[in-house]
Amino acid sequence: MPHLLGKIDLPHALFERYCTATDPAEIFFSFSYRANHLPDEMPLELFALCKFSHGAQKDLDYAAFITENKLQAQAISELCESSSFSEIVDSLALTVVHFSEALPLETVDIPKPWGKEIWYTGIEKRGVCTIHGMPLPWLSAIYPGLFSAKPTPFLNSPSDDPILLKILAPSEVEVLGDLYFELHTEKIEVYVITHIDANAWPTGVAKMRYGFDQKKLAAFGTREAFTSAYLAAVDEYKSVRDTIDQTLSSRRVTEGFSQDDILPTDTTIAWQNQLPDALTVKEEALREKMEAFTGTREVVVGDVIEVERLTPHSLQHGIRAIEFQSPHYERFILSFAQKVMTQGHWDTQSAMTLARFDPIIVNPMRTLDASKGTRLEIAADFDSFQVQRLTFAPGAVHRLQNTSYSMVIGLIGETVLQSKPVAPEQGFFLAPEIKTVILSNQSEGESQVLIALPKPPE
Repeated sequence: MPHLLGKIDLPHALFERYCTATDPAEIFFSFSYRANHLPDEMPLELFALCKFSHGAQKDLDYAAFITENKLQAQAISELCESSSFSEIVDSLALTVVHFSEALPLETVDIPKPWGKEIWYTGIEKRGVCTIHGMPLPWLSAIYPGLFSAKPTPFLNSPSDDPILLKILAPSEVEVLGDLYFELHTEKIEVYVITHIDANAWPTGVAKMRYGFDQKKLAAFGTREAFTSAYLAAVDEYKSVRDTIDQTLSSRRVTEGFSQDDILPTDTTIAWQNQLPDALTVKEEALREKMEAFTGTREVVVGDVIEVERLTPHSLQHGIRAIEFQSPHYERFILSFAQKVMTQGHWDTQSAMTLARFDPIIVNPMRTLDASKGTRLEIAADFDSFQVQRLTFAPGAVHRLQNTSYSMVIGLIGETVLQSKPVAPEQGFFLAPEIKTVILSNQSEGESQVLIALPKPPE
């Protein structure tokens, strides 16, 4: 039967105490939790039901359930007087996190003017991701080092945020689903293509905007002449864009929307279709003239694109991609075929003084291992974490040593992770207590996954 511990000041201390004990333990306690991602948030009273035990290899088996529901907590407390952890879980139909298992990451959709982002590990005001309905920071509160790159948790150490795993999911509607044409001076972005909409790109080969058109650049003779002509084309388009955006902003007021609301796709299309024909024709002609200066890059499912610093780029409609990025939050917007919601201006003039004009050079990924039907490559390599792409032939098996935590997300086919099938765009979290991770392909076709893992501090 779980021991009733009452209110605890340091849940991490309980973890340190019980995970090193030789005897199994079951406990129920409450603790105060303040959301670091919400500065003004009042502390929550959370209730945790936990079980600690060790297997034949002395590996820790840690299971937990956390709730803020006081009625549910009361029911658990009453059952603790006569029932075991497992009996309480069964009686109340609780979904428990077993940290020794591959844990499915539950997603949160974040609306965008061009579509949406799908978060797997986001923790901020706009949304908090969960595992079995429990917010990730709650789990971190009772498991020190859950999101740490350190192989051993440290008592009272600050709780890190996990590697940000998210998918960019643009609308399949042409133009509406095109992202900002932008560049970064410090930030590095890596896109891994997960899906290409068949209606938008019937051949399965899509194009994203990347850099500048090399033939057009050569035709102008100098970068100065090319830049001057491009800025003139952007200014022309910006003028008609402003007219349309002002018209649509007025419509927002009439229809009861705020200027910050992300409109439903059907509403946006309907409003655009009601614009004067002459304005729509002019916008299309000037947009095509402006975009003729930009280069494109073909992409297919499974491709890994590392966006070079200072290279203008834009993911296009109907192309879904996992995005990994370095922890920098700066950008220069060169153009956008919608109203920019996050700032009141474009940065085209200043961006063009920084932009790279080089042709696209695709560098092959570095292979870490290629044997027995698998190929392990580095898809992204940042200061604090690395992303690996693992490709399986049918029947192949790969063992991964998990030194801290890691995450796996499916790309192509179906891969089996610790006996659980991983479909494309399905993400799993692996806690530090899982030391060896076994992945395999039990299908008749090729399969592919991404593995994201933190780098240990130097």
